[in-house]
Amino acid sequence: MGFFRFTPIDIRAGFDERDQFAHFEDMPGGLAGLRNEIDKIHSLGTRIILGYCYWSEYDRVGADAWESEKVQSYNKLLDLAAAVDADGAVMDCMSSTPDEIIEGSRQRGKALLPYNEGDPSWWESQTNLLGRIHDAGPMYEFNLKRYVAPHHPILRVTGPGTWGKRMRNDFVLSFFNGHGVEILTMFPERHPDCRADWPILARALDILRTNRECFTAPDWEPLVPTLDQKVWANCWPAGDKAIYTLCGTSPTGHRGELLKLKHQPGYHYVDLWDYRPISCRSVDGFDILDYDIEGYTPDQGAPHGTGDYSPGCIAVFPELLAVSRYFEMLNITVRDVQPDDALEIWLGTVRPDQQPLVLPAASKVEVDLLQEFGHTNEAIIVRLIDKNRQLKDVQTLPADPFRFFRLEKPRRVKASKAAQEGMIRVPGGEFMYSIQPSQPHWQYTYYNQEPNHETLYTTHPGLPPQRVAVPPFWIDRYPVTNAQFAAFVEATGYLQGASVPGVLKQNFLKHFQDGKPPVGQENHPVVYVSYEDALAYCQWAGKRLPTEVEWQLAAGGGDGRLYPWGNEVDDSKYNSSGTGTTPVDAHPAGASPVGVEDLVGNVWQWTASLMTEGQHDVVFIRGGCWYKAPEGTWWVKGGLHRINDHHPFPLFGPGMNRCSTVGFRCAADD
Repeated sequence: MGFFRFTPIDIRAGFDERDQFAHFEDMPGGLAGLRNEIDKIHSLGTRIILGYCYWSEYDRVGADAWESEKVQSYNKLLDLAAAVDADGAVMDCMSSTPDEIIEGSRQRGKALLPYNEGDPSWWESQTNLLGRIHDAGPMYEFNLKRYVAPHHPILRVTGPGTWGKRMRNDFVLSFFNGHGVEILTMFPERHPDCRADWPILARALDILRTNRECFTAPDWEPLVPTLDQKVWANCWPAGDKAIYTLCGTSPTGHRGELLKLKHQPGYHYVDLWDYRPISCRSVDGFDILDYDIEGYTPDQGAPHGTGDYSPGCIAVFPELLAVSRYFEMLNITVRDVQPDDALEIWLGTVRPDQQPLVLPAASKVEVDLLQEFGHTNEAIIVRLIDKNRQLKDVQTLPADPFRFFRLEKPRRVKASKAAQEGMIRVPGGEFMYSIQPSQPHWQYTYYNQEPNHETLYTTHPGLPPQRVAVPPFWIDRYPVTNAQFAAFVEATGYLQGASVPGVLKQNFLKHFQDGKPPVGQENHPVVYVSYEDALAYCQWAGKRLPTEVEWQLAAGGGDGRLYPWGNEVDDSKYNSSGTGTTPVDAHPAGASPVGVEDLVGNVWQWTASLMTEGQHDVVFIRGGCWYKAPEGTWWVKGGLHRINDHHPFPLFGPGMNRCSTVGFRCAADD
């Protein structure tokens, strides 16, 4: 239920001889037209409150005549409200409602709901629609009336530049006290900073509306203890959740421990103001919560020397959501799903100028972020809401500038009989899939991996073990060899003469001699081929590149082993020479359980995992290579790598992408 105040008089009072009631009557369509518009507004679930300005009548007739004419004025108000079917009236500048209005509305058969200015008495709060805190009067940091009469709603009056002040304080204090806001837009002036205040209202309204059962419950707790005397907190519990509204009173803000709450198993804490994770430590059955509140520059123009305030909000929710992300895939698990529950997925934060992705809630939900939102590395906010759009739980995945998103889906190619020759079928099924950075702290290859070529990196998190399902597929027993790639070039003329759009020739098959593989290295894995070159070969052969998951499963990842042959390093089972590539079939003892060979230590291998983190496009490579760079943090670790190691290789251009340490093998669908 919303409220709409209609007042056509304020900025025209005294302009001519008409009184405030004449201004209503003189509107286009008259009272009948106004009644028609009010009927439309009622159909939207909104109440209409007429503006009644007793001071307008008082000033018009004078003090002496007012006492004798006021009852007549009150009756005009009641007649007007009845004629247009209004729900109530603003008793502007009146702290209480005259008895004549209350009794007169009852006699007409429809009680007019009064909306007083200021705190109504206990008796008046039983009948009044709501109370009104005026920003022209004293500032109410904490409103005790909300505690004494919790059933009685209160609106705090403000406006964009009204009386030359900002709206910030009014918005913050309204939210802190669980009030609504009445915004006056009739004054032409605007405070120069008022535009910056609107986001505060937007966040506050969303929290109030999606947790209204908390803010309308009678057993809220005012001014709960905090660990900072300059931060106030109110607690609004309802059902199995609780909302803490916060008000910071220091221009320096607050950092660190703020609330000490009794530990509740199965519950967690959410920052509903900024949608950030809240960390805490447990001590003797209590959780001590860290929370940051921004500081501010004191507003010298604030009335009555009140300064400024900063908002915050902490929610205590039962843990109903579990959310994880693997590249572009968002995995959501929901506990105790109820009919008509829904999931809202937001990017960055919750704001009115953005629409969330809304999905029916289920025990397991998978969302393709690339498909739904495109490439983004903003925070992902998942909200579980009930049929009344009330929050049940929230989980946030923080923004991560190094999160990768798939640029395109891997091409699906069914293995022909001809393609299956030289390939191994890998049975499908579920297995525990995990990845880890190829180096503990440095993860970003910027240049190629030849000797004396410097490399640069950035951090990238790994992926904890998770169960994934993989359909059956085919994969090459060996990496593609120099001889096989040479046959492809001879058959197609690839990069011989006519160029391929977007594919440069620099370093292409740099190690070949007169267009042929080096003598004696025909059976070595092909190198000096870019990601684009590998795709072209796969298309010619009727195959595709394997995904990271397929590559790892083929390498033995189904049972959690570290290397294709087991968990121990054995230099006899891979190319450990450090002097160059070796034949792809030189180490049969290093084969995986399904018979795939030369997976690690000879050449890195391109996969179908083409990704972006918003700045660079990368392809994840697997397996490690023959070249072992000198020790140091500025070099990619070469040599042997575990089968769950992956490394992002930025695609800065084929001339830089082609190097002596990266090759590939092919795959195909079953």
